[in-house]
Amino acid sequence: LAANEGGAAFAGMGIDGTYDIAGAAGPCIATANFSGEPVTVMCRSSARRPFLHRESALGLRERTLAWVKFGLRFFDADLDGDDDLVVASGGLTDDEPITGIPRRQPLEIFAADGDRMYDASREALGPLAGRGLLGRAVAVIDADLDGAPDLIVTDNGGRALLLRNRSAPRGHFLALRL
Repeated sequence: LAANEGGAAFAGMGIDGTYDIAGAAGPCIATANFSGEPVTVMCRSSARRPFLHRESALGLRERTLAWVKFGLRFFDADLDGDDDLVVASGGLTDDEPITGIPRRQPLEIFAADGDRMYDASREALGPLAGRGLLGRAVAVIDADLDGAPDLIVTDNGGRALLLRNRSAPRGHFLALRL
C-alpha cells in the first residue's frame, strides 16, 4: 500500500478506508501523498486478490499531483450510498518562487459519479473553494445532528474550520443515542 507500481515509496501522510467507493467490489484504502505524487486509492476485490491501484481509473491521479496532501477522509456527502473524498493540502515551506506551487493550497472534494470521481470543490465549498489553506487534518462529524456529514479541517497556524453540509440529502440516515 505504501509504494507505486514500480516499488518506489510514497510519502503517505494521511490514510483512510472505505467499502463504498465508486465501482469498487471490496475494501479500498486512500493515501495522501507529497506533491508530484497522486492521492493513491488501492482496492481489493476479494480476500485472495491483492490491493490494486485505482486512482487513475477513478480520475484522481492527474488532478491530485500538484499539492502537498496531508489529511483525507471518505464521507458520503449527499447520502447517495457512494463515498466522496475530501483532501486537505498545504505546503511545508514558502518556495513558491522556485517551484511555482503556492504554500497555501486548496481544500478539495471529489464526488462519486458512477465509476469515477469528479472535482466538486466549487459547488460544494462555495467561496472557500478559492481560498488557500495550510490544510493538515480532516475529521467527519455530524455537528448539527441533521444526518448529513459535516467536516472539520485544520488550517496550520490558523483556526480549525467547521464546514456544515447544507446539501439536500438523497438518502436516509440512522442516528443512535447511546
